[in-house]
Order: sequence, then C-alpha cells, then structure tokens
Amino acid sequence: MGLTPEQVRQVQFDAPQAGRKGYDEDEVDTFLDLVEATLRGEGGVTDTDVRDVAFTSTALFRRGYDPDQVDAFLDEVESELQRRAESLRAAQDASLTRGGDLRAFRLPRATPPERSYAASDVDALIERAAAALDGVGGLSAEDVAAATPAPGSSVPGYRAEAVDALLGEVERELRRRDR
Repeated sequence: MGLTPEQVRQVQFDAPQAGRKGYDEDEVDTFLDLVEATLRGEGGVTDTDVRDVAFTSTALFRRGYDPDQVDAFLDEVESELQRRAESLRAAQDASLTRGGDLRAFRLPRATPPERSYAASDVDALIERAAAALDGVGGLSAEDVAAATPAPGSSVPGYRAEAVDALLGEVERELRRRDR
C-alpha cells in the first residue's frame, strides 16, 4: 500500500541537531498540504515538483524541521507520485483495439480517501465496452463519454483518474471506428 493523505497530514519532524539549520516550518507545512490534496485526488503536485522543491533555511538556533527527516519523507512522497503517474500513463497508453485488451488491463485500486469509482460499476462498464470493441453490443463512444460510475464507498474502488484515462482511450477507439 502506498503513502496515504493521512500519513502526510500526520507526519512530524524533529528540530535540527544543535548547531544545524532547519527548514522553515511554514514552507514545509504549506507544501505538504498541497501533497496531501494531491494524494486525495484534488491537487496537482508532481514527482518533479517534489524533487525540485526548496525550502528556506532557518537561522541557527531558530526552530525549524530537521532537513534530513524532511528530505527522507519527500523521497517517499516522490516515489508514491511516480507510482501513481506510471499507472495513469499505463491507462492512457493502453492499446485497446480488442475487447480482450480491455479485459486484460488491470486498474489500480485507490488508497482511501483518494477519489475512486465502485469496482463493480467499473467492471460492468468495462465488460460492455469490451463487447463494443469486439463489435458486439450497442455501446457507443458517446455512451462511454457520458458514463459516470458510482463513487467508491468505504471499500476502496479503482483510482478515478486511471478509470477516466482508460475510458477516454476506449472512447477514442470507438470514435476512430465511427469515422
């Protein structure tokens, strides 16, 4: 299981060792708020943003966060965002010319409280879309574009952004065929 928004919200850092400068607490906290929102599916922080972020150093003997601890945590954040970006790219890059291609694709599960769709709704829609790719059934590109699976409940469903990307590819393939 990956890094959760709760873990980001609850992380605590020690003060730097005596004689060392720390990172400005407000800057770190503000950035981690953005990371938390992204992990909930409501923000846009990327792994590159995490890698490139720079915080102001505090003056000696001023309170701040231990830079080593912050940097180690940001390494975890970067890895999690890379993992999520890769699963989204996989959905966008899926070759969906046959129903079997779609049925074989494995959608990533959401990590609560990340935005998700109910797995049963998505699975049913994917089966209908797979049939359409095989030339069976009446599901159109417009039907796929208008489809809105039920939101995930207390049981984690599929990551909403990955589902949206995969359905976007199905829609494009069906539209291509209609030309």
